[in-house]
Amino acid sequence: MTVDRVDFAAAAPKSAEWIGYRERGSLALLRFMALLSMRLGRKLSRIPLFGIATYFFLFAPRARRHSRRYLRRALGREPRARDRFRHILYFATTIHDRVFLLNEKYEAFGSPSRVKP
Repeated sequence: MTVDRVDFAAAAPKSAEWIGYRERGSLALLRFMALLSMRLGRKLSRIPLFGIATYFFLFAPRARRHSRRYLRRALGREPRARDRFRHILYFATTIHDRVFLLNEKYEAFGSPSRVKP
């Protein structure tokens, strides 16, 4: 059995090209989502993430292109639409979780005895 060696340094982008991109969301909408998250809790406030992810999946060609390129390398095959949507949704979920972490709402992630900063 042979293992293919991957040169990750050669495969990785040379610079963080995303740094130069303008934020697509509005500050007011980000603040509203943070407020909604704190009021409703993590579970219920995750529901709008599906709509947000759908919007980016349909109307953000640059995000789709970068997601597809990453998933091709990670999966070793052409990613299906489901793979690409889930990638965008999981990214949104990660950002959403940071709202709770920044507000020190660790209990939103489960038992306080299991989740410590």
